[in-house]
Amino acid sequence: MNAYEQLLESWGGVPDHLKADFGRWLRQSDSAHKEQAAQVGISLDSGPGAARAAFGQMDADTLCDRGIIIAGDPDSCIRGVQLYEEAGVDQVILITQTESIPHERALASIEMFGKHVIPAYRAGARATPVAAGA
Repeated sequence: MNAYEQLLESWGGVPDHLKADFGRWLRQSDSAHKEQAAQVGISLDSGPGAARAAFGQMDADTLCDRGIIIAGDPDSCIRGVQLYEEAGVDQVILITQTESIPHERALASIEMFGKHVIPAYRAGARATPVAAGA
């Protein structure tokens, strides 16, 4: 098992329901969407369209590893948020529910985040910072 696989295993992996949901979102950079964007004068070569196209080249595990998505167990989410903190970001906005995620699962995610992730960022809560990519 390589280091990347060990990291994902320690995170608890990316939940299957998120893999499917992000795959649906990323498919918006396929040829049909590129043609539709061109018809209305939007380029997928720069800005959000370019980011979406670039993300479309990565699987959900890679997106999680790089902090593009924050998913998995509490430790995984804490490390994901920490990547942003280390880059100087002091606020994040999370999308916890789309039309493909049942309401009960979204509520459970919000509860988990509130019980385990947010407290890790209260003053002095983290005794030892998690190294990026660790």
